[in-house]
Amino acid sequence: MEFIGGSGKVDEVSAAKPTTVDEPLEYVETEWVEMKTDDDECDNFNGMFAEPCPMETFKHSFLRDGTHPIELTLLGHHAENGQQLNSTGLTLWRAAPLLCDYMVGNSSELIIDKNVLELGAGLGLCGILAGALGARRVVITDGDTESLEGMRVNVSRNMGVFAQGVVSCKQLRWGLALDAFSRHCKATGCEVCRTADHVCASIHSSEKASSQYRFDTIIGSDIIYTEGILDPLFTTVNYFLTAGGCFVLAYARRNVKIDLVLHTANKHGFEWTSPASAEGCFVFTRCTDVAK
Repeated sequence: MEFIGGSGKVDEVSAAKPTTVDEPLEYVETEWVEMKTDDDECDNFNGMFAEPCPMETFKHSFLRDGTHPIELTLLGHHAENGQQLNSTGLTLWRAAPLLCDYMVGNSSELIIDKNVLELGAGLGLCGILAGALGARRVVITDGDTESLEGMRVNVSRNMGVFAQGVVSCKQLRWGLALDAFSRHCKATGCEVCRTADHVCASIHSSEKASSQYRFDTIIGSDIIYTEGILDPLFTTVNYFLTAGGCFVLAYARRNVKIDLVLHTANKHGFEWTSPASAEGCFVFTRCTDVAK
C-alpha cells in the first residue's frame, strides 16, 4: 500500500505504522529543475491543463516587522477547479493564509534564522513566505510530482524576496524513506552554509552526532484529508523535528475531526496549544521537550 504524502493523490492508504527503512532514491530529487517563465509558464505544467491556460494569479501582501512589505505572486487554480484535478496541490486552500499570518506575527520565534520544513506545500505560499521572513533554510515539500512542478514555478517567480539558495523544493512522502531524505538534505545543505563556511543551526544542536538532518520549525496548512495519513504525518514530524522545535499546523475540517488529529499527536509524544489569536492554528511540541 502506498500513500503519497502532502497534497498529492491518495491511491491506497495503509493504516499500519510507517517505517523509516530506506527505499530506492528515485523519488529524491538531487538538483534544481530549471523552469521557464513569463509566456511559457503554462507549458511548465506539462499540458495537464487544456488550452486556454486556466491558471489564476494569487497575489498576497504581508508586512515584515510591521513595516517592510512582502509581495508574493503565485500561479494556481481556484479551489473549486482544484477539486476536479488529480492533485489537491494545484490550488490555494483557505488555511494557507491563516498559517502565513501566524508566521508573520511570530517570525522571531518560528522563522528567522531557523531551518524550516513545509509539508504538503502545494503551491508553496507558506514556504516562500518563510524564506522572505528570514529563514536560514527552507525545504518545501510535497508528495505529488504535479504539485512540485507548480511549486517550482512559484518559487522561481518569487526569487527576489529571499536570498539565493535558501528555498528549495523536494519530494517527500510521509513516513517513507525518511533516512534517505534526511541524508539528501544534509548532503545538499544550503547556500548560506556553503558560502559562510558553517553548518545550519540544527546540526549544531544536541543531535550533532546523529546522521539525521533536523528542522527547527515544521509547517503545514490544510494537509489532513483522511484518517490514514495521521500516523505517517506525525511519524515524519517526529523524525525531522529538532529538540525544542515545533510543528505548526493550520487545520481546516475536511473528513477528519480535530479530536482525532490531537489524539494521534499525543500518541506520537506531542503536546499542543491553540493560540487564541490564530484561528485554526495548532502548535505541537514534544512532551519530553516541554518537560525539560
